[in-house]
Amino acid sequence: MSETLAADPADLASLAADCAALGIRRRVLLVRLPSHLAQPSRPAARRMLMDELAPFAAADRARLYRLPGGRLAAAWREGGRDGGQLLERAAERLRLLLEADAEGLPDAMAGEVRLCRLPEEVRVVQAFLDAANSAGLAAAPPPGRPLDVPELAALEAALAQADVARFVRRRRIYLAGPGGLVLHREHRVLDLKELAISLAPGRDLSADPWLLRRLCRTLDRRMLALLSDPSEVRGAGPFIVDLLVASLQEAAFARFDGALPPRLRGAVMLRFSAADVIAAPKQALAAVEAARLRRYQTMLAGGGALLSPARLGIDLGEVVWSDDLAPMQGHQLVSGLTSRGALEQAVGLGYRLLEGPAVESAARAV
Repeated sequence: MSETLAADPADLASLAADCAALGIRRRVLLVRLPSHLAQPSRPAARRMLMDELAPFAAADRARLYRLPGGRLAAAWREGGRDGGQLLERAAERLRLLLEADAEGLPDAMAGEVRLCRLPEEVRVVQAFLDAANSAGLAAAPPPGRPLDVPELAALEAALAQADVARFVRRRRIYLAGPGGLVLHREHRVLDLKELAISLAPGRDLSADPWLLRRLCRTLDRRMLALLSDPSEVRGAGPFIVDLLVASLQEAAFARFDGALPPRLRGAVMLRFSAADVIAAPKQALAAVEAARLRRYQTMLAGGGALLSPARLGIDLGEVVWSDDLAPMQGHQLVSGLTSRGALEQAVGLGYRLLEGPAVESAARAV
């Protein structure tokens, strides 16, 4: 099982807080890898340990988290038939593997496995998260340097052969209504940080805006090629995909459009960045109109007060949560909600389309 399937670590902190406040019951497995296995030079050993959690993490009641400092965690929603047994077996197997690996090592260098319950042991989970965050800050790598043109060309060549599916994240967007939170659609987005770690270590892909734009053209082609594969969209519901305005003129988009199943026609949303729209406003207006004619919905990210989605004919605007967020104007999504308080405040301001770890946690608690 790939480590990149892990959920956002902030979600676990939100889950622990919700369990403590609302009495929600969960079982949580906490794993601290020994320092030598947590090193980047030991991916195979880490993967072997991660694979022990595969049956558990694949279940619909489960979430797997990769945390800083060589730590893993898994949370199980109680009430299933075999969840407790799966979790206990995974915990026992991990203990055996770590004990075998730690033979001859001092106790301080060995790993640790602990199985606990929420909300009773919320302090244990919070202390585990605090230790993970402290270790992550201490081990944070220095900022990567920008790509140069030859390195970008090499990265683009590597992307032509790479399986980009492993870098795709699916962020769920929920609709808040009288009956609670309902899954509205997924946002399929490439994780540039993970991509850089794997294919361009030590480089900051976003440091040079011009090279980033050229790279995004390549990433758009690879993403569209992935979504043109029938197996990738089989059973998929409505989703959002990020694109540059110029990518709508690419042959890759035409192939994607031709391969889109009829049931998804009208259910796919194209997400444009405000910076991209500002850079080529006439081209952006033409792209929005072309998208509408092909029955795509459109979304504008980062427009703020100066760039109105409605004036551009764009269906949905996206704003990122902040403490001074204004009441909703028009059709807008608020993203980046990391706490229950932020979620409640966003709903109070009129927002109904919501995204973030706190939203995921609240949806699963229903």
